[in-house]
Amino acid sequence: MLVSCGKEEAKPSTTPPNTTPTRDQYLALGNPSGATADASQPFNYLLSKPQYALSYHRDRGIPNWVSWHLSSAWLGSASRQDDFRADNSLPSGWYQVTASSYTGSGFDRGHNCPSADRTAAVADNSATFLMTNMLPQAPRNNQQTWLAWRTTAARW
Repeated sequence: MLVSCGKEEAKPSTTPPNTTPTRDQYLALGNPSGATADASQPFNYLLSKPQYALSYHRDRGIPNWVSWHLSSAWLGSASRQDDFRADNSLPSGWYQVTASSYTGSGFDRGHNCPSADRTAAVADNSATFLMTNMLPQAPRNNQQTWLAWRTTAARW
């Protein structure tokens, strides 16, 4: 083992920190499950959208995880689109969860990347309504508990 020490004088930066909100890359802190965009990995399939990234489980029809960056750069005046739909970017032959897949089940279509976190443009908000971004949630959990958690997290 080789260790060395030295005294270097740190020079203070004269450049002010950048405080402009950004749309950072969603996997900047890593890919939690090592997901890849390889159709031969149907239980950990990486979907990268302009608005978020996720690992999808083909057989369960739900994401394993969803990663998005919460920043004011993503916020604007686009209204909630409510255009729930299948994600046609899944590999050919994979089951497509549709907007009506949960009908009559007693479950809500619960967002992972929230609609309210993507209001800068209509297309950004619409992307949050892809069924690959949804989890079946008990209505009370989705409409109260999860909503309260998301609202609190957004303030941090």
